[in-house]
Amino acid sequence: IARMEQIVAHQLSRSIVVGRKSMAQPVAVLPVVKRLADALKKVYFERGIEFSVEIADDEVFHGDESDLMEVLGNVMDNACKYGRGRVSISAHTMASRRCCICIEDNGGGIDAADIPVVMQRGVRADTQISGQGIGLAVVAEIVDLYDGRITISQGSLGGAQLELIF
Repeated sequence: IARMEQIVAHQLSRSIVVGRKSMAQPVAVLPVVKRLADALKKVYFERGIEFSVEIADDEVFHGDESDLMEVLGNVMDNACKYGRGRVSISAHTMASRRCCICIEDNGGGIDAADIPVVMQRGVRADTQISGQGIGLAVVAEIVDLYDGRITISQGSLGGAQLELIF
């Protein structure tokens, strides 16, 4: 019975997202990124975070703006928290019309062995910096609801690079 309830809850949440995707107006990505970057500059003022943004004005996300804010907010916050002052954000539309957003920092990166671990709720690879370990799990859940994917690798800045496709 518990498993059946999980399946029903999962399918209902997926239908809500599908409904939101089909009924939602396209959300411009650049203004959302700019708002988040401005807020994070204030939060991490003492660190002097520099954001590099390469996103066309017409780049859009097909879904709910609050989902985009939640995903980007968590990933950009992690880039500020674990990076060494530089965060790069870029986006483009893929041939499949999916939105691909890449966020990277110049920190120490994420060890390949830790990648599956950091996506789990309540689990953190770095316990030196405060946090609850739910940010990337929430990101993974939202991206999954859009039938998307997350790729974590080492970026050109030397730190973590997260590629979000949804």
